[in-house]
Amino acid sequence: MNFHGTDPVYHWTLYKDRNWEMTGLDGNVYGNCILFPGDDYSCGQGISGRSGVRKFRCLTQFTAQQIYDAYNN
Repeated sequence: MNFHGTDPVYHWTLYKDRNWEMTGLDGNVYGNCILFPGDDYSCGQGISGRSGVRKFRCLTQFTAQQIYDAYNN
């Protein structure tokens, strides 16, 4: 997952062989995920819309608000 490319960097890799840990670029673990498939989503209209399918549920110390604020500051 890559949510922000500059400081603060919100980039994690999920490793199946490590119990789906969210590992940062620095090698530290920032949370854990579980397989949690289901719930398709669709947002927006026309060509600019977004859609997808949930695959994981992740618990981490970071909030959606922190990631949102990083993009908008």
